[in-house]
Amino acid sequence: MTPISIMSDGSSRTPKLIWNVDMPVGWNKGNRDNDVRLVQVLLKNIYADLLSIPRMSEWDAPGLEVNGRCTDATLYWIERFQRDHLGRTLADGVVDPVPASGRSVSTISQTTYSIVVMNEKFSAPLSTVPALIQASRADFPTLDPPKALPPVKLKFPRVFRFPAADAFPF
Repeated sequence: MTPISIMSDGSSRTPKLIWNVDMPVGWNKGNRDNDVRLVQVLLKNIYADLLSIPRMSEWDAPGLEVNGRCTDATLYWIERFQRDHLGRTLADGVVDPVPASGRSVSTISQTTYSIVVMNEKFSAPLSTVPALIQASRADFPTLDPPKALPPVKLKFPRVFRFPAADAFPF
């Protein structure tokens, strides 16, 4: 089950409980089943209105299934969330766990961890998260959780090049 972490922002004496991931979720990360499901449940609730709109073309946002697999749709919605909260979160496409220290702000980027902001934006009571994760498992009763693969060692760093501006229809 996904862990509950005690978090402190340093300014408040009252600690806060949040749903936390054990391992990072995102491109080329561990992407453990429960961690991915937690991120998917939180994103699906946060973007419920947008996700209910049928896609009109391939340029529209992809749908998001709660299935424990870090698909292209999951990566899209992670990056979308981070861009929507830019300045507060780092838009790197990865949802990192809050460290054991309980600090809600990264010591490196000086931004709030995405999982913390996701917990804040989740509109349902946080006590409903385990039931939502468990309900998502009913859709895939025969699948075993995928085993994490070791990271691929590349000779050259991965570089993403944005397409030319005229490649987009908007």
